[in-house]
Amino acid sequence: MTAGAVTTATRIRRLEFPLLCVLLFVLPILEAPKNLALALFILVRVARAIAERKFSFQWPAPVELAVLGLILAAAASTFVNWPFANGDKGLKDVLSYSIVFLIVYRERYTHAQKYLLAVMAVAGVAVGLIWGVVEIMQGKRLWLELHSVGVVTHSSIYVGVVLVMAVGMALFARDDPGAGGKVRRVREERYWWVVAAFLTLGLFAMASRGGILATGVALLLALSLLKRRDLWIAVSLVVVLCVAIASMLPDVFDQKRIVSRVRMDKSDSIRISVWRVGIAQIAQGNALLFGVGPRNFSGIELGKLHFDKPLYLPNKLTHAHNLFLNKLVEEGIFGLIAMLAFFVFPARALFLDWRADRWRNWLWLSGMGALVVPIVSGSFGTPWYDEHALLAMIILALYLSSRNPEGVIAPGGNG
Repeated sequence: MTAGAVTTATRIRRLEFPLLCVLLFVLPILEAPKNLALALFILVRVARAIAERKFSFQWPAPVELAVLGLILAAAASTFVNWPFANGDKGLKDVLSYSIVFLIVYRERYTHAQKYLLAVMAVAGVAVGLIWGVVEIMQGKRLWLELHSVGVVTHSSIYVGVVLVMAVGMALFARDDPGAGGKVRRVREERYWWVVAAFLTLGLFAMASRGGILATGVALLLALSLLKRRDLWIAVSLVVVLCVAIASMLPDVFDQKRIVSRVRMDKSDSIRISVWRVGIAQIAQGNALLFGVGPRNFSGIELGKLHFDKPLYLPNKLTHAHNLFLNKLVEEGIFGLIAMLAFFVFPARALFLDWRADRWRNWLWLSGMGALVVPIVSGSFGTPWYDEHALLAMIILALYLSSRNPEGVIAPGGNG
């Protein structure tokens, strides 16, 4: 490589990390800047590869093969079912979060850079919550939502993932050698607890059962592993305080709807009916291998399916209200296998790090939250896509790459 090429590659490389920071900040709040930052981040990485002239084949790590499987399954389903209503929207979504994962996974960010990425993610959510409150007070939204993420169920998952990361920062701030002296680490710990409390309040104000339950499962798992009574007491007090504050908010937030929805209600009846539609499509639709097309659940022809009991459905089908069923219906058995294969890698890494007592750090807890929160909530709600999927893929890539700091890909390794 010539000196000029080295200089060009170095200059291009300096753009990558700031673009990733910008992407994490605008992801939940600004639609156009989000798309621009995402496109520039990918294009800059491609330009850097061209400048460095690195086109020699390097055998992918197993987890990278799993991500490529996600892309292939979505592409095959799109090709087989083309044309359909949403066209390449689903494939673009899979390509976006998969490519970003592959880029971040192969980068070797420093501890300070990873910390800054976490700060940017939290800052984006904080701004989004404040913006959401303003929009509610102005009558522009019925419920507290992040501006770009939209739908409250999606927004609550996004907030939940970032909340678990913030709790991880708070829990392990004093053990972080990169945070400076003892006094500064104590100050960092207090700062992150305040941030976690603010995000908890935002989550309860959203009043999405799925997001609250999923985040609660992840946090309960973390507290159970730590086995510290003082933390149980402190977190319980924070939760009680946030619930109390959320219940006292003006009725315009409609946060009390969560209390009225503990029993079976209209949304639960719809969810069960949509599950029945998904199961019927699998059994009767003759599309088991490749599905009906990514993001094409709405294209299911109900008239061609038989149901023993009447359905209670919304005006328009959107998704299956279960991420596994949704994947199976939209992308077939190949899509479901690809998704499960990918999930195995972070799950296995989290388990191995826990068993080896390497889990006491914020990246482990962040990775656990990025996996658990979307899966638990998605089991009866939102599928794995859009902003919260991209956020989760970035966090999982950061976590998995931290287990292999030298970037050495061993044949048969866990990636």
